[in-house]
Amino acid sequence: MKAIMTLESGYKAIIDFLTPPLRKRFETQAEFESRILSEINLSQPNAVNKAVKLHILRH
Repeated sequence: MKAIMTLESGYKAIIDFLTPPLRKRFETQAEFESRILSEINLSQPNAVNKAVKLHILRH
């Protein structure tokens, strides 16, 4: 699963999830993206630039 992540500085990076998190049953795309974004920020507490926006690329 690939996604575009925007950092605080405005830099956009294409990231690839090796093991993407499971989607909850009645979760919308926006809720899923915000949940993953908060998990990324919580896993990197000392990061210089926090992730601000995440867009999952669907094929």
